[in-house]
Amino acid sequence: MAQVIGPVNLDAPRASRISMDFSYGKVRGVPWDKAVQPIFDAKCISCHDGDPAKAGNRQFTIMDMTSGTQQTFTFDLRGQKLEVMVGEKMSGDYTASYISIFGLGEMLGEDNVMITPPMPGDFKNGLAANAAGSPVIQKVNPVQQFPTPDPSVHRYDTAPHPTTGNVPLTPAEYYLLGLSIDMGGQYFSRENKEEAVY
Repeated sequence: MAQVIGPVNLDAPRASRISMDFSYGKVRGVPWDKAVQPIFDAKCISCHDGDPAKAGNRQFTIMDMTSGTQQTFTFDLRGQKLEVMVGEKMSGDYTASYISIFGLGEMLGEDNVMITPPMPGDFKNGLAANAAGSPVIQKVNPVQQFPTPDPSVHRYDTAPHPTTGNVPLTPAEYYLLGLSIDMGGQYFSRENKEEAVY
């Protein structure tokens, strides 16, 4: 497919490298709060709302091995920002969903944290930038994307994870989740440049 499409102009002006249209073929950056969080809001938070009494919302503790500080979180795919201690600095820049999926490894480095019980996060075992090996992608079980989307064909032999109202993720939503992980699970991108510091 890449040969048919041809080379990409990597010398394009900055303004043309940004898009708030996250549809297939238009998406450029995948800002977590603008592209990924709406998927969770529509399809996931009726169950994954941070309530530890609900199945699938397990609690985990992250210890910063450098400072010895630790924090306990409950799996939560909502978009509210959480106050987290990063080293000796308090940060409220990341959402509950981001911390639940990626832990604090993004900020502290996987070698500097110990997660109890071990969580199947996407930075664990080097799975960032590897959607095909991602526990999250395996759990949601995406539909066929190429050569054309086919909602009747799933990647894995298991049933897709249930969603709010049993409304399945669309091929575009599966694509955005996988693209976010393949791009390294970045929280900020050009699309939310007013919030990010480069």
